[in-house]
Amino acid sequence: MRHRRTALCATLILAHAMVFAQPADTLPADASSAMPEVVAPLPAAGEGASAPSADPIQATPPKVEFSRGSFREGIETLRIVRREDTSRNIAVQVGLNVALIALTGGAALSARGFSKDDLAGTAVEGLDDERLRDNPARAELPQAIGLRLAQLYRERAAAGEPVPEDEQAPVRVTPGPWHLVYESLMNDDQLFRLKWGAAIVPRAPRMFRMPKRPVQCAYESEPATLADWQADDWRRLRDERVKALAACDRPLDEGLKDML
Repeated sequence: MRHRRTALCATLILAHAMVFAQPADTLPADASSAMPEVVAPLPAAGEGASAPSADPIQATPPKVEFSRGSFREGIETLRIVRREDTSRNIAVQVGLNVALIALTGGAALSARGFSKDDLAGTAVEGLDDERLRDNPARAELPQAIGLRLAQLYRERAAAGEPVPEDEQAPVRVTPGPWHLVYESLMNDDQLFRLKWGAAIVPRAPRMFRMPKRPVQCAYESEPATLADWQADDWRRLRDERVKALAACDRPLDEGLKDML
């Protein structure tokens, strides 16, 4: 009897050992079900999974037109207005007045005034960087406005409001001066301020609606000598250009919605 019990125990131990000695792919169903589930990695874009479609409004901001308006050619690039430009303009005004007095027998006198900010000045020498020389209203400001319009269009579309389908933006940019202007006519300090401006106006008037007021951007720097402006490959001009464009942020945020 004792020998039979010993043999039975040995048989059970051997069977138990054989079960756990089997490879993983031959485990019984109840054992394999306890294994953790392995989740296959998601396929990368281009490997069987299609990338999400781009937002068409975000991908193609409306084009904003740049128009020189009534300004003469040359407003698109940086110019410098010196004291002699004012002196020259005064001399021209005096000459016109003298001619007018001679023609009218002294009965009339032209008293037309002017501002140094309105003078055309001359091209800046030694500035080879074309992008830095260009008026920010020519390319950078229209691009910034296009991105803002795209954001406004997305917000309107999300609210269920109609969105313009025209690739051309409903506004255009007209530049103001992009000039280094002398600080004082009286002092010989040779200081110059960078002055810049631009206007964003409706591209076309809307029928039976009051015309919207244009969005005005304006900026002027602290005065510095011309040598300071030129130093380190026009480093000061690069920094002030960024500030000039940033001066348009608030006017655009406040006025662009009303112009649509």
